[in-house]
Amino acid sequence: ILISNELFLKLNEEILRLPEKSQLVYRMIKEENQTYQQVAEILNISPKTVDNHLRNCITKLRKSISQYISENDGSQNLKVVK
Repeated sequence: ILISNELFLKLNEEILRLPEKSQLVYRMIKEENQTYQQVAEILNISPKTVDNHLRNCITKLRKSISQYISENDGSQNLKVVK
């Protein structure tokens, strides 16, 4: 998926608003392509806790990005390309 620079910056801003451990889980799985098991071992938590963190992250990010897009509906710079 390709997104505009503006949307990319907003996404990173919203990731920084997440709790620290949730940020770590999100980045390790989504950006570093680690498995739930790898993340669980590194952070000394269960894979189920990793799953819960990631689900909460995605829910919060979806909500905030959707709101941002709807508030900036007329912006030419907010494009998502799949």
